[in-house]
Amino acid sequence: MAKHLEINHESDVTATRAETGPYAGKTGKETMPTGKMDTAEGVSQRAPAKPRISGMPGPPSDMTPISPSGGVEGMVAVKTRRPPGKMPGEDVSMGPSPQMPGEGIGVATSAKAARVRVLSAKRVHLPRESGLMEGEAAVTKVTDMPLADTPAGSTAHFNVLYDAGLGADGPTIANAVLASCESDYAKLRGYFSGVTPAGLPFTIHLTTDSSGAGHASCAATDISIGARSAPGVNIPFIRSLLIAEVDEVFEATFGHGWNCGASNGEGLSRVLANGMYPGAEPGNFVSAPVWLDNGRPDWVNNTEPTDRDYVSIGCSVLFLNWLRYQLHFSWAEIIAAGAPTLSQTYTNLTGRNDALARFANLLQAHFPVGTPSGLTNDNPYPLLSPGSRWSGWESRGGLLTSPPAVVSWGPDRLDIFARGGDNAVWHQAWNGSAWSGWESRGGMVTSPPCAVSW
Repeated sequence: MAKHLEINHESDVTATRAETGPYAGKTGKETMPTGKMDTAEGVSQRAPAKPRISGMPGPPSDMTPISPSGGVEGMVAVKTRRPPGKMPGEDVSMGPSPQMPGEGIGVATSAKAARVRVLSAKRVHLPRESGLMEGEAAVTKVTDMPLADTPAGSTAHFNVLYDAGLGADGPTIANAVLASCESDYAKLRGYFSGVTPAGLPFTIHLTTDSSGAGHASCAATDISIGARSAPGVNIPFIRSLLIAEVDEVFEATFGHGWNCGASNGEGLSRVLANGMYPGAEPGNFVSAPVWLDNGRPDWVNNTEPTDRDYVSIGCSVLFLNWLRYQLHFSWAEIIAAGAPTLSQTYTNLTGRNDALARFANLLQAHFPVGTPSGLTNDNPYPLLSPGSRWSGWESRGGLLTSPPAVVSWGPDRLDIFARGGDNAVWHQAWNGSAWSGWESRGGMVTSPPCAVSW
């Protein structure tokens, strides 16, 4: 959850709550006297005058203040706009000037600051708190995510901007996002049965922030990506953050029980992002071991109505990866089977009602409760089923003139293909309990056969 903040230093304070600094936890006029504001919010403390404020794109409904009971810190977007011809350090002109289309949030912040408007970002993809120990609460906190205002370029479905504070990294990161965003969008669209979200194009703000990514609602197409959310210039991870947020917009369009503000939808956004950019996720974004090492509450039959609890997120990513990489359902099948709970999604896929038991028993066999899991990523699959073991070598017979190729297209299924002595393709299959005999698939091949499954 994030907040909209609007401050008029000449008259009153319309922000509902200060999140940081000496006024933290206080509200309205009780907390911030006229002309004063915590400097951590990025606004000068001298504010007797009332300069012109540049416009902010987006509907006025995005400016709803959070109630004092909101309970979660928010994003504060404060950008200084310097008029043309002014150098850093010069006073900002107080005269009127026309507002240009596409201007971002602006505020005059020399010695005479007056008003601040802050973009709300309620749906977030955040790192877990550093230093989280076993048994501690695993709920994340939101930190400030300013907007970006330097245009980098556009594609059919994306407008990309970056913060000048990124220096030379800004154009590098922005161009990398522009190079991949359309192909990633097409892949996500395929997963979601070809639906097209409303409100396109996406507007992507690449900022100096280090707290992940966020947008105002599941359907909101204005997205803030913290370009410093991983050490160095981690292009794959930045791309995966964008996928996670774009996925949530697809969730809002597609429905089927996927809720980006709840544990099942947040889990889906993460597994798709990690699946498209495997290995890019930094350690402080990994959630699976948090659930394994913190009591393993049942977020399979239940869905937690938040996207900020790393315990429920960890359960969700483990379960969804189990469906994909252990039970071998495709992402398109899993998404189409979506339901308000993960257990119902499983039932829609399998016709069975043993989701939690089957899932938990497999993990218990490999990561016993009470023993630190030691897991360092969100996808430990595939795992051998409880009681499973490798067999010894056995002859499968036949006369082969090429190495065999093997493929699995479902649970407990193996198919072997090879070239026989007659140069035809020969096939043998395992069905989970027994091998078939060799059968000729005919043809005349001059190279070893290959086998794939999709």
